[in-house]
Amino acid sequence: MLRWLVAKMVATMRRRYDYDGSYLEEVAASAPGAAMRLLLLPLFSQYRAGAPVDLWAGAAVASTRDGDCGPCLQLVVNMALEQGANPG
Repeated sequence: MLRWLVAKMVATMRRRYDYDGSYLEEVAASAPGAAMRLLLLPLFSQYRAGAPVDLWAGAAVASTRDGDCGPCLQLVVNMALEQGANPG
């Protein structure tokens, strides 16, 4: 049941953000619990505590850029735009 749920969540994320989630599928195949935790990460990382969306988006983009992962950065940008951040 957990494997099915994780596969469904990965497929949804891939479609929603046009993102290559193949590494998540590999994690899910070997450790579905770990994949589930990775998929739940945005619930915590996108908490803004009332901060303006542009401030939150700037911090998220800057910290992800510092991590030097292009696909991760694009994912964070897409998520920020989805939340209403100013593209500028």
